[in-house]
Amino acid sequence: MKKYFVIALALMLAIGANAQTKNDSIIFKSNEKGFFKTESGANYYVIPFAGKSAHDLYNDLLCRVARIFKSPENVTEKMVEDRAIIVNAQVNELVEAYGGVREWFDFFYRFEFNFKDGKIRVNAPDIIGGRIRMGARTLQHASFYPDNFVLTQLIKDDATKVPIVENYLNEILTYIVYGNPEDENW
Repeated sequence: MKKYFVIALALMLAIGANAQTKNDSIIFKSNEKGFFKTESGANYYVIPFAGKSAHDLYNDLLCRVARIFKSPENVTEKMVEDRAIIVNAQVNELVEAYGGVREWFDFFYRFEFNFKDGKIRVNAPDIIGGRIRMGARTLQHASFYPDNFVLTQLIKDDATKVPIVENYLNEILTYIVYGNPEDENW
């Protein structure tokens, strides 16, 4: 009987842990001004990780950044040990095809993470430069334009493309913060 209780307890813990990871996601949506916000209108999430030190959270996140980017040393900057990580990266030709027309979203983006014992603050992503090529038209963005320039141009020209950018950034953020349980179980 004791053996069955232990097995049932282990199954309940495994199901509970799996359900938690499936529901955890970071979702930022763009507003009409071209900035990303949470559903509540904030420009950041604070995500609790009970029992984890800032040092452990920092190292876990840094390991996930190393898994997702080819040259993590080139995308991470202004790192403050156990306190902050900034990721500056680029999407190269994220292709979507509609009716045979190929469209690219080449842009630079920035993620910022701050750490305290038991929690991570995830700031809203910034698109900090790039090009959006839609068919024959190219919207160029240099660093001297405001951070919201590329996204506001995309909203103005074709708002149906905005979810593609949102989903791409949200999926990367979710992976960096929560990881993939399969990556941890080897």
